[in-house]
Amino acid sequence: LRAAVARRAPASCCLQLTGGLDSRAIAGFLREVAPDCRAEAITIGMGTSLEIAYAAKLARDLGYRHRPFYIDSGYYGRWAEEGLRRTEGLV
Repeated sequence: LRAAVARRAPASCCLQLTGGLDSRAIAGFLREVAPDCRAEAITIGMGTSLEIAYAAKLARDLGYRHRPFYIDSGYYGRWAEEGLRRTEGLV
């Protein structure tokens, strides 16, 4: 994974950062292999989400700007049908 990030490391990027292991690893590898990369991290979730809190802390620790995008508890229900239509059910 580190080698893949190194091969594709841009001068600037936007990372979708979650509390999950995959995005945390990619963010850490990016800092390691491209320390000058101007990365901005975004996290989508509800205001009470621990995922947003974890992502914000990691972004801060890595020196990345972090922007949370807050959604309400009914968001997925309102957009589920449209998401399925756009992806032809491949979600």
